[in-house]
Amino acid sequence: MGKLLSFASKTTRFGIDWGHYSVKLVGLQKRGNKPQLTHCALFPIPAGAGKSSVQEKISHKIESWNEKDAPASFGMEGKDVNVRYMKLPEMSKREFQKAAIWEIRDQMYFKAEDAYFRLSYLGVLPDGSVKKSHGVVYAIRKSAIHEKIEHFQKIPVKPRAIFLASHADCVSSIYGKMEKENVLLLNIGYAYSRITIINAGKVFFFRDINLGGKQITEEISANLSLSSGEAESLKRKMVLEPGGLKIPGSNYSAEDLPFLFQFIEFVLDPLVEE
Repeated sequence: MGKLLSFASKTTRFGIDWGHYSVKLVGLQKRGNKPQLTHCALFPIPAGAGKSSVQEKISHKIESWNEKDAPASFGMEGKDVNVRYMKLPEMSKREFQKAAIWEIRDQMYFKAEDAYFRLSYLGVLPDGSVKKSHGVVYAIRKSAIHEKIEHFQKIPVKPRAIFLASHADCVSSIYGKMEKENVLLLNIGYAYSRITIINAGKVFFFRDINLGGKQITEEISANLSLSSGEAESLKRKMVLEPGGLKIPGSNYSAEDLPFLFQFIEFVLDPLVEE
């Protein structure tokens, strides 16, 4: 997928991840030959809050930084993107594109009519006694892109790019002098989460998994006999510290949640084995 970000000197570039429960806003500037994290803010989205109220808070923050009209990019949520690696009989790039899109149609979370497709054709490789064409197909929900663009309408930035991997993940890989390391990042979303592996500022693997805040709330509710609201409130109090999981301001502790770790382990085990 190439280098994640490119910058003009002394220009701030923002990344916005608009999720179900919060909005992450990060800003980078080029310092010397490297981009550095210069701005960071998290905006919780209260239950029932309108989009305009969140846009207003983000706008005020950007204006307080004197960064009005800076270029911005945004990351797509896992539920709005399908990524599939495919091997098909040897064929031309054009033929592979048509065949791969046809193959992915039945594997998508949404209808093909509501998707933009992108293909990375990787060429031909030996596969036993035959040769196969292989490549990666990306399907992105059209309505999700339009929704992301709407998010920018009342925010004083200039939309520039869409990242299939979360922009906040990309920034995390650059920040903290991780340029020469393999970095595994877990971005937990509402219905899906994304595992991203980055090396030297390049994404070389990411996978969506069927695990998100919604499922975690449901597990807490079912196992502790709490209402959805009570379970959601308990989940939001959880803090992961070096010594383990803490739940300040609650009558529960990590010892009360063994089922939660078992559930997460059950979901992640197949991916670890892969």
